[in-house]
Amino acid sequence: MSKHSLLHIALPDGKMVKYKELLIDRPIQIHGHEFLKDLYKCELTKFDAILAMDGLSKNLVHINCLKQKIMLRGPLRERVIHKGKPTRSDVRLITTIKAKKLFRQGYEGFLCNLVKTKALETSLKDILVV
Repeated sequence: MSKHSLLHIALPDGKMVKYKELLIDRPIQIHGHEFLKDLYKCELTKFDAILAMDGLSKNLVHINCLKQKIMLRGPLRERVIHKGKPTRSDVRLITTIKAKKLFRQGYEGFLCNLVKTKALETSLKDILVV
């Protein structure tokens, strides 16, 4: 069964996607357990699936961001646990509360905004000489 409607959704990677068709009660597999979900039909490149909050709440989902772990209840109320792969980064992050505390103690802070741009190739004839 499907319904047709137009919906614009912002993906976690910042892209906007138009969804035209809602697929009702489609089975999806999560760690060998089958769940019935309403899914919007679309083409994804970086994501396997995006589950809406209402779909997550039906399965009593508990998300632990620190441990990169998601626990939900299956169709028979059994626990289904998904653990993410830890990512290693040389970038150290702190919370704004921690930063505020450090500023009050006299530490300096610097805000940096990085934007990835395409570099234009230049040749020697493009460089002005005065």
